[in-house]
Amino acid sequence: MHTKNTALLLIDFQNDYFEGGKYPQHGADSLLPRLRQVISAAKAAQMPIIAIRHLGSAAAPFFNEGSAGAQFHLELHPELQELSWVVDKRHADSFRNTQLADLLQKLKVSRLLLAGMMTQNCITHTALSPWGTRLEMVVLEDLCAAPDPLVHAIAIRALADRVTVSSSQDWFA
Repeated sequence: MHTKNTALLLIDFQNDYFEGGKYPQHGADSLLPRLRQVISAAKAAQMPIIAIRHLGSAAAPFFNEGSAGAQFHLELHPELQELSWVVDKRHADSFRNTQLADLLQKLKVSRLLLAGMMTQNCITHTALSPWGTRLEMVVLEDLCAAPDPLVHAIAIRALADRVTVSSSQDWFA
């Protein structure tokens, strides 16, 4: 695993996207065991891990700030809360109006491995962000989820035209 100058970005692994939440994503619960393995492997490799947390306004249909739905998923909560870097966002693009670009520059990151919810939205917007153009973006397709498998497949196919799409197995055997 070549991890030099590489960081793992975990986007919106929050309760509202899982079973019992306000907008569960297809297959979200089933990717949790592999995600936990990847987090452990990244920690062992001393790879920076950055958790992104989406916060909605009071009028938002989910992720209301301070709600249980906006918290990290219970299985990931202790691990993600203890990370050195948690970035709050209010847009689909994890870079927009956040300190993410500055943090990555400070950490000397040139490659970003993306995992997270809403492949067709937050993953796509972050991977194609104008604020991330200096970075090599790698979408870990097996650690992303969307409202249904077809939406996920369409988003992954479209992303593959512009960024690297890979499996977590390619990075964390």
